[in-house]
Amino acid sequence: MATCSFCGNELKEGRGTRLFRRDGSMLNFCTRKCEVNLRVLKRTPTEYKWTKKYASTAKKKGKGESKEAKHVVKAPDKK
Repeated sequence: MATCSFCGNELKEGRGTRLFRRDGSMLNFCTRKCEVNLRVLKRTPTEYKWTKKYASTAKKKGKGESKEAKHVVKAPDKK
């Protein structure tokens, strides 16, 4: 099974788009969104939270948000 060249999701057989470059390298894309982000907009997948490649680099750098921090709600101050 192939993986998307931008987001890192696994592609089922017969799904997605495959692009062959002149140098012989092959790029696989799960959606048009991934293809446009990489080819047209020239974005790096490590900067976008919805990609699996972001999650893997965030863990290495220690930037992963803890689950506790997301669900903390502050009580309003009473005067």
